[in-house]
Amino acid sequence: MAWWNKPEEQDETSDDDIPVLTEALSAEEIAELEGGDAAEPRYEISEEQLGEMRADLAARTHDLADQLVHTAFRDMEAALFEQVSTRLRAELPELIGRVLGDHLNKDPE
Repeated sequence: MAWWNKPEEQDETSDDDIPVLTEALSAEEIAELEGGDAAEPRYEISEEQLGEMRADLAARTHDLADQLVHTAFRDMEAALFEQVSTRLRAELPELIGRVLGDHLNKDPE
């Protein structure tokens, strides 16, 4: 607890029990606390592995985007089909009635 004020060192009138940073730790001290060596990187990735990961990520992202676009188109198509069907159900009887009335009420010549 060397890097923050201990509760007993805080002002007794303060209601805050928040530790205050008083000094920064070096990379070596952080590594020591984490149980590792500061000079050792955690992960070593070759350029080839990095390239493979990029290609895999790009391919999977493209596949996901493609799937989402196809799903969106199917949803839009279903919504448009429903709108057209609803309008046809509403307007077709009137249209048929008008056409039949126009043709059946003609005066024979």
